[in-house]
Amino acid sequence: MIIDTAFIFFLIGGFIAVRDRYGRQPIFLWTSIVILAVMVGSTYSSGPIHGRVTMSHYNAMQALYVDMLKTGRTDYCVLSEHFPLAALESSSRGRVKNGNFPIKYGYLEEGGKIFIKMFSRPDILWMKEAAQKSKTRGCYFVLDQRFLVDWNKTQIRWLLGREVIEVDDVHIWRYDISTL
Repeated sequence: MIIDTAFIFFLIGGFIAVRDRYGRQPIFLWTSIVILAVMVGSTYSSGPIHGRVTMSHYNAMQALYVDMLKTGRTDYCVLSEHFPLAALESSSRGRVKNGNFPIKYGYLEEGGKIFIKMFSRPDILWMKEAAQKSKTRGCYFVLDQRFLVDWNKTQIRWLLGREVIEVDDVHIWRYDISTL
């Protein structure tokens, strides 16, 4: 926010300096305005991802954590997008962080990459890779209804069976390394 404000003041000062130097030539002024608008628009559109944890995510992650406790699978990895993983960390009171994947800063986490592969091209190889990268005995796969279409839902069910948990529009599958 401070950087944005400083940038705005810098641009205003630049416009005043250009106006004083070149006078009030309308072509130059309008060209400057268009260039500034393109710069601001492209910066805004490439900004951060604005998402949120929905109540469905939170309720599903609470149910998932209860299942993990009941079945002794708290060491399992969780493949999901980032917002439900934040809800899981909250539900587990910090015991399950980043879906039990190693945390590496500065780029897309391993779990995020595998999650994208799994919902876009479902294959048992992604499950094996997830268990291997997280060094766990198995994993949960969490997917929102918005990512499900007939072809990938059918394929995921063929690979992993029916959902073990379904809360509102959130579907959760569980798989064990021994059954892979």
